[in-house]
Amino acid sequence: MARIPPVVKAGLQSGTIMCIADIMTQKMIADGSAADDVGSSEKIEAQQPADRIIPTSSIPMLQSANEQLQSLDQFRTIQWTAAGLLLHGPFLHFGFIMLDKYFPLPPPSATSSQQMRAVLKKTMGGQVFVFPPYLLALFTYLAVTHYFHDALLPTQTQTQSSTTTTTLSQAVAQRIQTKVPEALMAGCVFWPVVNSFNFTFIAPAYRVLYTAAVGSTWNVYLNWHNSQRRGNRSSVVQLEG
Repeated sequence: MARIPPVVKAGLQSGTIMCIADIMTQKMIADGSAADDVGSSEKIEAQQPADRIIPTSSIPMLQSANEQLQSLDQFRTIQWTAAGLLLHGPFLHFGFIMLDKYFPLPPPSATSSQQMRAVLKKTMGGQVFVFPPYLLALFTYLAVTHYFHDALLPTQTQTQSSTTTTTLSQAVAQRIQTKVPEALMAGCVFWPVVNSFNFTFIAPAYRVLYTAAVGSTWNVYLNWHNSQRRGNRSSVVQLEG
């Protein structure tokens, strides 16, 4: 059986985890919407006379929530799966190789203080040289894929607002300006702790897998963060997906 190249294995691992993270995120958002709609329907029923209680199945909002629970945004799931397969996995694979080269860890015989300093330097190196470029690449990719998806398959809202036009460069710049700073600040809290453990206890061959597995929580946050402006298209119709 042919051995899978490490970069391909990293992409497959990240793609699988990002696919699961997207489905989890969509379900979490749908569950929250359904809970709000159920609460509204209960208030409506409570306000009606006993002989005029509105059947739950007749409330459009609740029907819409149930439909969301049963269906997923397939484009979004494919988009994030491809991000893991083609970007996250390969990027971190080569990023860890670079960190190992320029921020090597001391031998086991080194003192604990020497090992701690080396781990801290390597962690800071990752936060400066790997994490920001990855976020820029990720949100650029998301902006480009959303832009062409919206251009090829415009929604009814976009069709009605066709007077608003956005170029690809504007879409990318706007996505980076609105998404990267907040994601970068959140990542500066989450990833130093994760990578300190990673560089101290995880063997190099398993670092991408560990990062992808632990980072599933982070991927849920990124997915949610990226989707926050989906419902608000009043100003930039073709920008957010």
